[in-house]
Amino acid sequence: MKGAVERIIEACQNVQTAEGLAPLDEAMEADILTHVEALAEQGLRVLGLAQKSWVSSEEGGEAKRKDVEANMTLVGLVGLYGAFLYV
Repeated sequence: MKGAVERIIEACQNVQTAEGLAPLDEAMEADILTHVEALAEQGLRVLGLAQKSWVSSEEGGEAKRKDVEANMTLVGLVGLYGAFLYV
Protein backbone atom coordinates (compact mmCIF):
# COMPACT_ATOMS: atom_id res chain seq x y z
CA MET A 1 0.00 0.00 0.00
CA LYS A 2 1.25 3.49 -0.74
CA GLY A 3 -0.13 6.90 0.03
CA ALA A 4 -0.11 9.88 2.35
CA VAL A 5 2.07 9.09 5.35
CA GLU A 6 -0.65 9.96 7.85
CA ARG A 7 -3.08 7.56 6.11
CA ILE A 8 -0.50 4.79 5.95
CA ILE A 9 0.41 5.18 9.63
CA GLU A 10 -3.27 4.76 10.55
CA ALA A 11 -3.25 1.35 8.84
CA CYS A 12 -0.03 0.11 10.48
CA GLN A 13 0.70 -1.68 13.74
CA ASN A 14 4.42 -2.22 13.18
CA VAL A 15 7.45 -0.64 11.51
CA GLN A 16 10.16 -2.61 9.73
CA THR A 17 13.54 -1.51 11.10
CA ALA A 18 17.08 -2.74 10.54
CA GLU A 19 16.68 -4.77 13.75
CA GLY A 20 13.34 -6.28 12.75
CA LEU A 21 9.73 -5.38 13.47
CA ALA A 22 9.05 -2.68 16.04
CA PRO A 23 5.65 -1.60 17.36
CA LEU A 24 4.31 1.62 15.87
CA ASP A 25 3.79 3.48 19.13
CA GLU A 26 3.44 7.23 19.71
CA ALA A 27 7.20 7.75 20.01
CA MET A 28 7.88 5.91 16.76
CA GLU A 29 5.12 7.83 14.98
CA ALA A 30 6.57 11.14 16.19
CA ASP A 31 10.01 10.10 14.92
CA ILE A 32 8.59 9.14 11.52
CA LEU A 33 6.68 12.41 11.20
CA THR A 34 9.86 14.33 12.06
CA HIS A 35 11.57 12.64 9.10
CA VAL A 36 8.58 13.39 6.88
CA GLU A 37 8.74 17.09 7.81
CA ALA A 38 12.48 17.19 7.10
CA LEU A 39 11.93 15.71 3.64
CA ALA A 40 9.00 18.05 2.95
CA GLU A 41 11.14 21.06 3.92
CA GLN A 42 13.51 20.03 1.10
CA GLY A 43 10.62 20.34 -1.36
CA LEU A 44 9.87 16.64 -1.57
CA ARG A 45 6.43 15.07 -1.67
CA VAL A 46 6.56 12.19 0.81
CA LEU A 47 4.67 8.91 0.49
CA GLY A 48 4.49 6.07 2.98
CA LEU A 49 4.83 2.42 1.96
CA ALA A 50 3.28 -0.46 3.90
CA GLN A 51 2.81 -4.19 3.40
CA LYS A 52 1.26 -7.24 4.93
CA SER A 53 0.94 -10.89 4.09
CA TRP A 54 -2.48 -11.80 2.80
CA VAL A 55 -4.01 -15.19 2.20
CA SER A 56 -7.27 -15.13 0.31
CA SER A 57 -10.20 -17.00 1.71
CA GLU A 58 -10.98 -20.44 0.36
CA GLU A 59 -14.48 -19.24 -0.41
CA GLY A 60 -13.11 -17.09 -3.22
CA GLY A 61 -15.06 -13.98 -2.22
CA GLU A 62 -13.62 -10.53 -2.50
CA ALA A 63 -11.71 -9.23 0.47
CA LYS A 64 -13.03 -6.14 2.20
CA ARG A 65 -10.79 -3.13 1.86
CA LYS A 66 -10.98 -2.36 5.60
CA ASP A 67 -9.64 -5.87 6.34
CA VAL A 68 -6.84 -5.67 3.79
CA GLU A 69 -5.75 -2.19 4.87
CA ALA A 70 -5.42 -3.00 8.58
CA ASN A 71 -2.62 -4.40 10.74
CA MET A 72 -0.01 -3.49 8.14
CA THR A 73 3.73 -2.91 8.54
CA LEU A 74 5.29 0.42 7.56
CA VAL A 75 8.30 -0.43 5.40
CA GLY A 76 9.49 2.97 4.24
CA LEU A 77 9.11 6.52 3.07
CA VAL A 78 9.65 7.82 -0.44
CA GLY A 79 10.48 11.43 -1.25
CA LEU A 80 9.49 12.55 -4.76
CA TYR A 81 10.83 15.66 -6.42
CA GLY A 82 10.12 16.96 -9.85
CA ALA A 83 8.39 19.56 -11.92
CA PHE A 84 5.60 17.10 -12.68
CA LEU A 85 4.32 17.62 -9.15
CA TYR A 86 3.56 21.27 -9.83
CA VAL A 87 1.65 20.98 -13.10
